[in-house]
Amino acid sequence: MSKWDSLDDFKAHHYDVIKKLMLASCDEPDELIELAYQLWDRVRVFANRSPLSLCFDCVYIVANATGNAVSLSFLSYVGEQVIQKNVKAMQNRSGKDEPRWFLSSKGESEIMNLFDGNQDLYDDVMKPWIEVYGGEQDRL
Repeated sequence: MSKWDSLDDFKAHHYDVIKKLMLASCDEPDELIELAYQLWDRVRVFANRSPLSLCFDCVYIVANATGNAVSLSFLSYVGEQVIQKNVKAMQNRSGKDEPRWFLSSKGESEIMNLFDGNQDLYDDVMKPWIEVYGGEQDRL
């Protein structure tokens, strides 16, 4: 027996996680909840992340892309407080060698689609990772 009875239950659970993280992290989070969930739903099929970790990634990306300065450490703290989980956004357990979904051409495309193709916005949010890992990691 799985934790969820259906795909709808699975999606609803992760929507709720995103909602809780956004409510605790951002001012006026209503529209941001929907954006983060849309991103999560679009990339979950190819992102090399657990569904829960991917929720944190998507909240981080959407929050920062919309002018809400949410740091990785703050988001980890929020996660511990609101869902009692210690999750690190935007990080892989195994280190540098694993591709980052958000730097792949698929990830970049999905993020940019959410924000009307704004390359400058994507580059600004992803700058720390682009500087370390470079762009377009298509080994996913």
